[in-house]
Amino acid sequence: MLFPWEPLGINDYNLGIPQVKASFLTVCCSVVLTASLCVFMAPVAVAASLKIEISPVGNKALQELLESYSPMLWPGEGVPDTEAMLKAYAHRHTDRLKDALNAAGYYDNLVDLEIHWDKEASRVSYTVETGECYHFSSILLAMSAPREEMDLFALETVLSESSELKRGAPARAETVLAGEKQLIRMLGNGGFPFARIVDRKISIDRQEKALHILFTFDSGPHLLFGDLRLEGLETVRTEAVERELPWMKGAPYQTSLLEEGQAKLQKTGLFSIVRIGPAPEEEIEKGQIPIVIEVMERRHRTVHAGLQYRSDEGIGAGFEWEHRNFLSLSRRLRVQGQVTEIEQGLGAVYDIQQFRRADQSLTLHGRARQLHPERYQSRRVEFGAWIERIISPELVYGWGASLRLGRVQAERQGETYYLALFPLEVRYDRRDDPLDSHQGFQITNRLTPFMDITNTNMFFAKNEFNISYFQPLTADQDFIFATRFRLGILGGAATGQIPADERFYAGGGGSVRGYAYQNIGPQDRKGHPMGGRSLTDWSLELRKKITDKIGIVAFVDGGMAYKSIYPDFGTSPRWGAGLGVRYLTPLGPLRVDAAMPVNRRKDLDSSIQLYMSIGQAF
Repeated sequence: MLFPWEPLGINDYNLGIPQVKASFLTVCCSVVLTASLCVFMAPVAVAASLKIEISPVGNKALQELLESYSPMLWPGEGVPDTEAMLKAYAHRHTDRLKDALNAAGYYDNLVDLEIHWDKEASRVSYTVETGECYHFSSILLAMSAPREEMDLFALETVLSESSELKRGAPARAETVLAGEKQLIRMLGNGGFPFARIVDRKISIDRQEKALHILFTFDSGPHLLFGDLRLEGLETVRTEAVERELPWMKGAPYQTSLLEEGQAKLQKTGLFSIVRIGPAPEEEIEKGQIPIVIEVMERRHRTVHAGLQYRSDEGIGAGFEWEHRNFLSLSRRLRVQGQVTEIEQGLGAVYDIQQFRRADQSLTLHGRARQLHPERYQSRRVEFGAWIERIISPELVYGWGASLRLGRVQAERQGETYYLALFPLEVRYDRRDDPLDSHQGFQITNRLTPFMDITNTNMFFAKNEFNISYFQPLTADQDFIFATRFRLGILGGAATGQIPADERFYAGGGGSVRGYAYQNIGPQDRKGHPMGGRSLTDWSLELRKKITDKIGIVAFVDGGMAYKSIYPDFGTSPRWGAGLGVRYLTPLGPLRVDAAMPVNRRKDLDSSIQLYMSIGQAF
């Protein structure tokens, strides 16, 4: 590959203007003319360039590594003035390329150099023969001050299993450095916070094409967690910090617990900076090391606001006020509101982390909501509690109970409901970014039994299953395939007894784009949607990033709500398709989608629907 390189400096040239006696005006004109010639002619005169060519080595990653060295390690003042200077630079760069090959494990490399000298256009060509890639043969450990209780063979085995530094692996320099860090981390997790590498010996076996490595380390003293020293607290109480820490005083020191504690404190949103580490070694007392936590508090109150527009729902606005240190106890209080032409709501949420156990949280919530789509009008007030437990970073389940007072008006008939809800949800999330996922998947299933407390014979259960999947189609993740599928089932009481606002509807920005909100599914005699007892809808998207901030999306949606408890796959679904634009913001991508119904219903569906909001469609 050729690398064009233009000199940064501009050389001075004698323009050959004779010295003559002239009037003051003539002299001025001469000066102006000379300056103009210098400005316009100089760039043409120095249009010299230097090109660097490296022959293909048959390994894409290695080729990119070698080529990355060339543009930035040559002198920045332009093509050297003489061929001798160019040769000196080229030979010096040969050594850099050989060092890069050695670091990649190619110790038998050969680099030949060919120079074409020309003041206007010079070229330097490198022919590279990598030779065979060396591998690691033995990785041994030794202690500068032996400890009887430490099994070096076991430590060598764990190091090999937990890193790339293992017998037979390519002998790369970065692997050796990463292995050193892993060894120090292992010792830190074993109770040795001050372990360090004191010597590294590497021997090359050119006959076997192998490297032998001997690390000599000093473990330092074996220590326990000591007292806690907090620095930087202003309004957050000490107990709010201590509650997030996963270790206890007197337990064996573990580096991973410090990292876990730091992550938890960052996640609270109370601090802009969190640093955790052991105190200096001289503060060791009775086998314990104090732990120092330095924090910088951030503002504890935040206001979020946003706008949306959907041609089927009209203009909407939402806001959220959040207090992350309510009552100075690191409790989170949120007040949320939403107003659109179809829906208005106001609610409050109070989060209590580590409720009764470290992996569990309690959420208390209250909300008033009014919803009036085409078919019905719903008003309801709901209060409840939700407990969520973390099984692993990916797996979470929760359960709760709520009491809802609601009134639904449909077809000039109104009915009041007093419902008790007992939702149960399981969520498995392997996405890389919940706001703008590039890879991974999420599976969620939510089962909600409903019971009318004034009529115990009226009981129904609603189950919703959702899965989304994201797959990058290019190495840089600029091209993403995204898909989702939703399945809903509603069983128990007869359809007429189930509140209209709990039945299933398809259509709209969060369902099948191109159709009006909740306008797909069973209809009454007047052609109005009446809601179904089951639902399927899905989406396919191709997301392409055009610049660092702008992306485009092509999508196809499909779905249908059904009268029966189980989806009737013999009924043709409704399809929508369209294009969208995404603009990346710190809060997530700004989404603008235009969609049209593929199998449009005459006099019922518009020819196009427009959606604008923050966040991906899913």
